[in-house]
Amino acid sequence: GSPAPAAVTGVAILSWNGSAGSVRVTADGTGAVRLRLSYLRREDGGVSRELAGESRTLSGRTEYTSRTGRDLGRVPCGRRAHLTLVAMTEPAAANGPQISEVAVDGPACAPPSRPGTPSPDVRASTPPQSSPGNQLGVMNRPVASTRTVPSGSAMRPSAQDLRPSDRVYSAVATTGVPNGTGAR
Repeated sequence: GSPAPAAVTGVAILSWNGSAGSVRVTADGTGAVRLRLSYLRREDGGVSRELAGESRTLSGRTEYTSRTGRDLGRVPCGRRAHLTLVAMTEPAAANGPQISEVAVDGPACAPPSRPGTPSPDVRASTPPQSSPGNQLGVMNRPVASTRTVPSGSAMRPSAQDLRPSDRVYSAVATTGVPNGTGAR
């Protein structure tokens, strides 16, 4: 017959870095014990949620070291996530469930404006609703071509020219921005 179930004298998380780790289980006999692992993720300021779980049956020894690994997803730039490993056993370990949480920072976000990328005002989805001078300033930036301005040119700002310049701005924004992120 199989050995009698063992009592679990302890469970310990030896290491956990947010994607890989190892867990030690000790028992008072060689009978079967079950190791349950849960993987949780919590965004800064959010609530933890379980992303995965697994169960392993251990028997034949009195001490076990189990390696574990799980991809809990990328952390967005400029953000932090808390990645947690919970280890518990059946029967319950004398020291109860063990928890290890690590804070993982995402990569640094790209600076808002690098050379060769459009400036934020050209990326805007709606033209600024201020003075004609401001709209002309946007239109005359190096990334915008003033050669595409129709007759009634925005070169001579006047009250009746405000409507055509709005249309020109939208046309420049859609053609001057990569990935089609401009207004349409």
